[in-house]
Amino acid sequence: MKKEMIAKNIRAPKFSDCLNELEAEHEESFRETEKLSDVLTNIRYEGKLSLGKNLKEANRLRLFFNRVMRHHARLEETVIFPFLEKHVPKMESVIRLLRSEHADFEKTLIEFNASLRAVDRENDAGKRLLSLEKMQETGTYLIYLLRHHLYNENVSVYKTISRDLNPEEKKILVRKIRAAEGGKRK
Repeated sequence: MKKEMIAKNIRAPKFSDCLNELEAEHEESFRETEKLSDVLTNIRYEGKLSLGKNLKEANRLRLFFNRVMRHHARLEETVIFPFLEKHVPKMESVIRLLRSEHADFEKTLIEFNASLRAVDRENDAGKRLLSLEKMQETGTYLIYLLRHHLYNENVSVYKTISRDLNPEEKKILVRKIRAAEGGKRK
């Protein structure tokens, strides 16, 4: 009996499973952003001996941002933001800001991808150093952009979904998210 009560209290309603997954993606993205910060610091201070290891990790993080963050941003752009604009009109200006940050993220990620590939390809030491500096500059901007963006979405979009949408609206939003994801979300 007691275990059943505990399980009921732990288990959130179905709409929050989907929301919890999205928030978990934010948490994972924040952790990976912090790892990128560490990698860029290591590249700056550890020198040539660890450069290969650090570039490998930077490439892994680049792939994560390309796969997870781009997918997440597309889901927000195509499903969540339009839904909130319709059901919570006061969010319109915040959503415009978040959309502009998505565009900035996309542009910066493309630059980061190109600069990291340039470092990997370059054989000339002088040019490689310039490419490395460009990659660090772009990566540093990407880090600050993501930290700010993830925080803003957590305190605006996801809190609004939890607080301002009624249960029926939450169910509709979850259905739309699931449809857009091909049923991959809980």
